[in-house]
Amino acid sequence: MFKNGDHRHRVLIGKDTRLSGYMIETALVAGFTSVGMDVLLTGPMPTPAVAMLTRSMRADLGVMISASRMGIRRKTRDTGEYLTDPLTQALIYRFKMNDLFHIL
Repeated sequence: MFKNGDHRHRVLIGKDTRLSGYMIETALVAGFTSVGMDVLLTGPMPTPAVAMLTRSMRADLGVMISASRMGIRRKTRDTGEYLTDPLTQALIYRFKMNDLFHIL
């Protein structure tokens, strides 16, 4: 799955409080562990916390299970406008190119 480094890769999984999140979480854990990754489960938490914890815990991948309807583009809470910061643009580009492993 990951090509960079010989270390054991870690994925952090967070979710919102919907019941379906628990079913999806189980499937993700099975998939990630089947390819040799270590999985860290946070339980229910806000989406930005998953991003923060992924970086601070030096995980290779962070996954948020949520029913957000915003899609790939992030909006600001204050104005509702789409963000155009470089990280968001890099994420959109990598998503379209199917290469989410070199973002940060």
